[in-house]
Amino acid sequence: MSAMNDAPLDGLDWEDEVWTEADVLELDNLIIGRGRERWTTMALGPNDERLRRDAPYVEAIDTDNAASNDAMLAINVAMGFAPLIDWSFWQADTATLRAHAQ
Repeated sequence: MSAMNDAPLDGLDWEDEVWTEADVLELDNLIIGRGRERWTTMALGPNDERLRRDAPYVEAIDTDNAASNDAMLAINVAMGFAPLIDWSFWQADTATLRAHAQ
């Protein structure tokens, strides 16, 4: 999970996330409790054979990356992924927010 700390932040002031084994287990339990599975893998090419072999029942896969990450977007497009949701993160200091809230 901590490997994502090198993902593009597009100027956001964001501290690295530190994941412990307990944190990952808690997330896994939450996902399992919702009747889902979480797989973490690295795609080395357009044919992710491990998933086909170990989980042939899978019908959909979700992935995400920054819109500015052209290299990962190209990989996702080559693998057949299409955009589903566009998330935006906004950041401002509290002094600016207070000044505009009055």
